[in-house]
Amino acid sequence: MSQYIEKKNGKIAFDKSKGSYYVYWVDPDTGKRKTTTYARWYWEVHRGEIPDGYRASYKDGNSLNIEPNNIILISPKEFGKQISKRLMGHGFSEETLQKMSDAKKGGKLSEEHKKKIGKATKRMWREGVFDDPKIREAYSKQGKSTKGSKRTKEQREKLSEIQKERFSDPREREKLSNAQKERWDKPNEREIHSQRMKRAFRENPQMRKKISLAMRNREFSEEHLEKLSVAGRNREDIRGENSIWWRGGTDNVPYPDEFSPYLKRKIKKRDNYTCQSCNRNIYGKSGHVHHIDGNKQNCEEENLILLCITCHNAVHGKNTITNDKIEGLRSLLLS
Repeated sequence: MSQYIEKKNGKIAFDKSKGSYYVYWVDPDTGKRKTTTYARWYWEVHRGEIPDGYRASYKDGNSLNIEPNNIILISPKEFGKQISKRLMGHGFSEETLQKMSDAKKGGKLSEEHKKKIGKATKRMWREGVFDDPKIREAYSKQGKSTKGSKRTKEQREKLSEIQKERFSDPREREKLSNAQKERWDKPNEREIHSQRMKRAFRENPQMRKKISLAMRNREFSEEHLEKLSVAGRNREDIRGENSIWWRGGTDNVPYPDEFSPYLKRKIKKRDNYTCQSCNRNIYGKSGHVHHIDGNKQNCEEENLILLCITCHNAVHGKNTITNDKIEGLRSLLLS
């Protein structure tokens, strides 16, 4: 206890700004004034050295209660809970928030800490915490500094390797599959996902093109293709009248002979190889000649118009994002 001789002679004082007691003394070697919390001072002077990783604190959480039986040792986890409880509902000034943010910058989290954060976030998702709009808005504000930022090439490659390694395990793939099935079984989950994707496509028009390019050269195993085929055949919500492409069975009606490649080329040339809805220049198979009234037998030139594949699908679809021109063409389709 010789190292605590000067501490024993320390003087107790009260910090009004923090609302707690502290002890100060003068270091005989340096002549400098030193301070510590009352709980730590009491424990080291009267009970001995504090083990690594532990902190001296107050049993009832009240730093004003400095009775000896109220001073205990707690683990870092318990200390963090006390601090969190103490700060709950406490508003910080912009200056203080900025200082806290600057202090965290450049700091690296341990792998154990990262895993704990991941587990806590997953638990919150499962419990439906993020279903609350206020919670989502709060997290969005916290992450505003990274909103719109792009990953570097090295980050993308690292993430890709991590995902490949993870899903090389059949148990992980099965786990993900079950999680997706459980998600889609929830009421209105498909509609919520559809609305999110529509909003994303509106805010980022290039997103659809990026997804298309990413999937274009992707190769699926025979087993995966068979699963997709079986899943499609068993989905009654996209077959027949339930399909967004359903037009009363008109696909079974053949096109007349006058709807020839010559007539299609003539219409494309007349419309200057430009989609009459989005004004995009199109050539080859990406340009579709559309029957304005939806009647395949009416091949008069005034009933034909050139559209790109995206706009053509939008005219005949039900749940696709549209614009005024597409809505106008839809209204002209025969019921």
